[in-house]
Amino acid sequence: MERPQVAQTQPTPTVSETYPTYGEYVPPRPVQTRAPRSTPRATVTPSRKPTRRPSAEARRCPRGWEDVPFLRRWCQRNGYSVR
Repeated sequence: MERPQVAQTQPTPTVSETYPTYGEYVPPRPVQTRAPRSTPRATVTPSRKPTRRPSAEARRCPRGWEDVPFLRRWCQRNGYSVR
């Protein structure tokens, strides 16, 4: 069996090591980090008081909503008093 003839390749020109060629791995530069001066402390936020809902008398359905059936039902479902 005959071996195929291989074309002679010219030696690749040397490239300066400062610029890598395509596909060549370049490790990242080391970054110097400083140690933190003090450890961060968690801040405690005070819990909020739950807001009180006004009484049903104070929460009246807006005028004209009693006449519209779906608005009246919305008022009843959400605790508004219907006049």
